[in-house]
Amino acid sequence: MDPARRLHLIGAACAVIAAALFATKAVAIRWAFAHGADATALVAIRMGLALPGFILAAWWLGRGQTAIGRRDLGLIVLCGIIGYHAASWLDTLGLRTISAALERIVLFSYPTLVVWFSALRQRRMPTPQLLGAVLVTWIGIMVSCLDQPIASAAGVGIALVAAAAVLFAGQQVFIEPLMRAHGGARVAALAMCGSCPGVLLHGWVQVPAAVWAQQSSTIWLVGAYLGFIGTIVPVLLAGIATARLGAGPAAVIGSIGPGVTVLGAWAVLGEVPGAWAWIGFAITIAGGLWVALAPRAPALSASPVRSGSRVV
Repeated sequence: MDPARRLHLIGAACAVIAAALFATKAVAIRWAFAHGADATALVAIRMGLALPGFILAAWWLGRGQTAIGRRDLGLIVLCGIIGYHAASWLDTLGLRTISAALERIVLFSYPTLVVWFSALRQRRMPTPQLLGAVLVTWIGIMVSCLDQPIASAAGVGIALVAAAAVLFAGQQVFIEPLMRAHGGARVAALAMCGSCPGVLLHGWVQVPAAVWAQQSSTIWLVGAYLGFIGTIVPVLLAGIATARLGAGPAAVIGSIGPGVTVLGAWAVLGEVPGAWAWIGFAITIAGGLWVALAPRAPALSASPVRSGSRVV
């Protein structure tokens, strides 16, 4: 197999698995809310339990690699704060008033934003294939919305999740060249190491001691699931996908996320999907496959990999 083709398929597989694992996050958070979880406390539990894993991953992936300069390291930490602290917190707050399926649908406006933000940064139009895949996945997401119940109080939740999508998309675009230069999983781990302390400080300052005392062992178990399955594994896989495919293609492939969430919300939360949800799910998968099974990765050669570093 052509080496470039092999790298593309590995990156696409990482993007699919990462999207599927990320998609379970909304279901777990909604389930935790039903058991009395506080939004800010839950984010802090999730990131606090994930931090040791990211420290270990950053150390392991950095062995024998070129040292990262202060400027790049500062940018990595900034991207982590924007994409993994601010965006995660806004997304979790939004889930208090909207369903898990609707949250995924709104959040997954971010692949379209990633494609256009990338075009602005690179000052060139996306390829026709990528634009077509974006259009197909966007149609699938909109179709999925047709049978989603929207409560009167959902406006704030939708706005919060939409803001999270904008921040996450911006982070994906600006962290891509850093991932290409220093290794996708390594940079993702460092970004999380930079964001987790801020999340913990946020939780310590904002959440009263009485609220912490009310967080049951069940919520801590959900936090552990979110920290490992919903954060460590998919963040590292998404980093690999972004380094090998580019932010735009990786994001479009990840558009399968809403469909996975619909299935998870049905199985765990009893949010029964209608016919439009299934149709939209099928359309988004088609859009993701359009990019995943492409003959070559359009963005693979867009940014050279710096010598002395390893893209994993």
